[in-house]
Amino acid sequence: MTKKRARVLGGLSLLVLLLSTTVLATADPKTKLQQSHYLQLTIPLIAELSLVAGEPVELVYNPEEGFFRSDEIRVTYRCNAKNWALVLTANNFRHLMEQETDRAEIPVAGYLSAVAGDKVYHYEEDGITIAGNHNTGTAEETANISYRLELPPDVDYYAGDEYQTKVTYTLFVFD
Repeated sequence: MTKKRARVLGGLSLLVLLLSTTVLATADPKTKLQQSHYLQLTIPLIAELSLVAGEPVELVYNPEEGFFRSDEIRVTYRCNAKNWALVLTANNFRHLMEQETDRAEIPVAGYLSAVAGDKVYHYEEDGITIAGNHNTGTAEETANISYRLELPPDVDYYAGDEYQTKVTYTLFVFD
């Protein structure tokens, strides 16, 4: 048998095998064997938080408004939990030089606010809740936030006094 004839016979044998497999596959089977399994997945928790701000963020007095205001910072977050909150907290402002006078602190509760667009969030005893309890899923959300501070009216503050506090954003996940 020549090589050419062996290739032709081999090709024909393959063609007959393919055709018979196709006919068998489309015929009505008397026996049918199947195996199945389930696929399962668990969605992982996605909780992300980032902050873009200068260091330090300067509060500048605006005499027309009667309070101090900062430039905006950017807070980007996302969370796919059902029960969560993005909370801003801060300690009272501390005088950088005088620690033992009635001017040593400026309270944040009742005087500090966060402004995001047309929403004003006033600082309460436990902080400011910026967002929460809505499913952002995999979509990031960004809040451009500026700060506003009114001085307590019953304390005299002097030109050149400098105060500072640390502001912390915390993403709480309760689920």
